[in-house]
Amino acid sequence: MQKVFSKPKIASTIRDQGELEKLLNIRNIVIPVMGPTGVGKSTFINAIVAKEFDEIDSSSMKPCLMEVGHGLVSCTKDVQASCIKSPMDLVRMQQMLDHSVVLVDTPGFDDTYRDDFEILQKIADWLKESYNDQHVIAGVIYLHDISLDRFPGSAAKNLDVFKSLCGRQAFSSIVMVETKGEKAFPDRVERYDQEMRNSFWKDLVEAGVTIRSFDNDYESARSVVDYILTEFTQKFILQLQKEVAEDHKLLPDTDAGRKLKLALKDVLERSQDLLSKSSVYNVDPETLKVMEETVKLLSAQVAALRKPSPLKAFFQRLSNLF
Repeated sequence: MQKVFSKPKIASTIRDQGELEKLLNIRNIVIPVMGPTGVGKSTFINAIVAKEFDEIDSSSMKPCLMEVGHGLVSCTKDVQASCIKSPMDLVRMQQMLDHSVVLVDTPGFDDTYRDDFEILQKIADWLKESYNDQHVIAGVIYLHDISLDRFPGSAAKNLDVFKSLCGRQAFSSIVMVETKGEKAFPDRVERYDQEMRNSFWKDLVEAGVTIRSFDNDYESARSVVDYILTEFTQKFILQLQKEVAEDHKLLPDTDAGRKLKLALKDVLERSQDLLSKSSVYNVDPETLKVMEETVKLLSAQVAALRKPSPLKAFFQRLSNLF
């Protein structure tokens, strides 16, 4: 059964011609799909795309199925996009047919912390480009594996950076989607769901976030997208999008960049501590090499997230304008 937890919003439908015309003055309607590596982002998008491609003109559009990873390495290294159908209740005017609804598969952070800076930079670059191209974000989907036995540090880091990326003003336009519920007992899922809403998701819930579940089928995935499109009544931009596109900030100066830096510094300090004690624990040469490489990569990422000098920042911002 589909679970829905949300606070009522002031505006839930496009009520008049003026509101609709404002929304039509855009290029594409975009819905980013975010979450940690392996949570099921590509599977969620494919559930919709694979079903709907059979119902469109294959000569004018090719399916953009996402590669699904089943191991520890994520298949989504870059931002990928797929067009889907607009729901009929939004196609009130012929002009609406000129706008594509686009689901965007974003790369996620994982337990290794090895590419976190690069991943956030790719997301920031995409947000800036979509803003400059006049694409409008209708809402954001964040996936969470509800079958996890615990809430790992990587999941906490993902969530903290995600909230900083969106900004509190956008929380009511987020849909938290629980995945992989079939891998756990129903009572375990219900208990974990309650724990998440009362702790890690508490500020999101209080701000009006919606929580649903994905049952690995077209209907549950499509219902999430249709809910977002139904609630889409005004343009808004994400916090990171505003910072990089309007304020021309560099990634280290953004809220999400600072949040990621703190998380990486914490992991770096713990990794350095473990490395310093490697001789005491008689760590084998191969493991020692991995530990040294991890410290090196984390140090490089923390350095990249340090605020540049004022002069360097000026020239970097100047180059971003052209």
